[in-house]
Amino acid sequence: MSQRPLWQPDPYAAASSHMQVFWRKVEKRRGRRFADYNQFHHWSVALRGQFWSDLWDYCGVLGEKGDAPLIEPDGMLSAQWFPDAHLNFARNLLRNRGDGEALVFRGEDVVRRSVSHDELYAQVAQCAAAMRKVGVTEGDRVAAYMPTLPETVVVMLAAASMGAIFSALAPDCSVEDVSECFGQIQPRLLFVADSCLHEGKTQSALERVVEIAGRLPDLLGVVVVPYVQSDAKEMDAARAAIPKVCSWADHLAPYAAVTQIDFVELPFSFPLYITFSHGISGALKCIAHGAGGTLLQHLKEHQLHCDIRAGDRLFFSANCSQAIWYWLVSALGSGATLMLYDGSPFGRSENALWDYAEGEHFTHFGAPLDYFETLLKRGIKPVHTHDLNHLRSLMTIESNLTEEISNYVYRNIKQTLWLNAVSGCPDTLSCFLLGNPLEPVWYADVQYKALGMGVAVFDQTGRAVIGDEGELVCTESFPSMPVMIWNDPDGSRYRQAYFRHFPNIWSRGTRGRETLRGCIMGCGK
Repeated sequence: MSQRPLWQPDPYAAASSHMQVFWRKVEKRRGRRFADYNQFHHWSVALRGQFWSDLWDYCGVLGEKGDAPLIEPDGMLSAQWFPDAHLNFARNLLRNRGDGEALVFRGEDVVRRSVSHDELYAQVAQCAAAMRKVGVTEGDRVAAYMPTLPETVVVMLAAASMGAIFSALAPDCSVEDVSECFGQIQPRLLFVADSCLHEGKTQSALERVVEIAGRLPDLLGVVVVPYVQSDAKEMDAARAAIPKVCSWADHLAPYAAVTQIDFVELPFSFPLYITFSHGISGALKCIAHGAGGTLLQHLKEHQLHCDIRAGDRLFFSANCSQAIWYWLVSALGSGATLMLYDGSPFGRSENALWDYAEGEHFTHFGAPLDYFETLLKRGIKPVHTHDLNHLRSLMTIESNLTEEISNYVYRNIKQTLWLNAVSGCPDTLSCFLLGNPLEPVWYADVQYKALGMGVAVFDQTGRAVIGDEGELVCTESFPSMPVMIWNDPDGSRYRQAYFRHFPNIWSRGTRGRETLRGCIMGCGK
């Protein structure tokens, strides 16, 4: 294995990175000096209340922070993050205005759209007004059975603006899966797309929607969003079968004159999202995520660990059932333009995503590891076919990045890319391990411990180990711990899911190995 780094940061870029600027601000504010990243990370965990408070200020979170960032009388399960804080998640994501692009969307090579910041704000304002009129109130659930359309983002932001709890599943989920998941949280509104797209072929989704809606007795209405196939006859059939169904246009039309959003300021840990996981046991968990913890974690990960800056164009191949979709959408709060995509990553061309990256000047490109494995097997070499001059970082969401894939990236995509393998826990919508823009990328040492996260590898006795494989754990509380598991009134399922292996130590059955550089290699489950 080569001892030369795969990538080294440009000194000028590193000096102006969010990580470096934040680091220096912390040193000045706290009167400290950190010799290296490991020292900085140690401080961020040992004095995590200071760290997260400083991060709030650095990222300019809109809201009232309160005085105490953390009250933790008896270990992780007793932690109360920012107990006096109030904020609104949507307000923080909609802070940018103007005619610059907020969202760019492609449905393979069939549908192309873009939405400006002003247009996004206006659509969220209208959608929120429509939700209120229907009867949605604070704490109600709003569900989307949708592709990664711009409207999915609009619905999420509208729900968040008023304190409703958003939950989404992708159209590739079966009727049974959707009914099981949404049946447990009983949404008041359901948003659906009229059709699906895959490899250039379209298929109506309305028959499935009729069946799903029939299993959700608490629905106040169903809103149908047009995508690639709008069939008037099928829409008429849906109207006949589903009480209170309407089109997206009819949902918004009465509120076309609404131009302002009435953001509801909510406690830091007020539920924002519900996601779904079957976990190791196989039993469905409906996991509620707090607004403040999700916002702070994503701002930290985007700005410090991915160096996303205002005006960057961020892409990650994901659907709405995956935790990474929620991570992607939060980048609006860091000033990024979201590059959305629906359909097969190879579309009707094996270069579908690279055509998109070149045409829209991606700065950050993310995809699962198996996408890059497929590129390697097919012999696809974007370095010879596409102009990727704007692309600075390539990300994957798997932790066990092989030397073969690392070599492929630098030889066949772009030699000067920062390879950033992010890895974490979908149940927290956040990452335990990410890149560091100040350090080289080495074989097997791609991932660093995330700031503010007490990440370690434990052996079976609960002892931290270096060099040996063990359980990947988090030893200290963090803001994006789920606020609850839905329908778990005594918290027993929560404790069993995350704290059954080691007392007051977060674990979820993921394996890892810490290296001498302080990086961690993932080893699966």
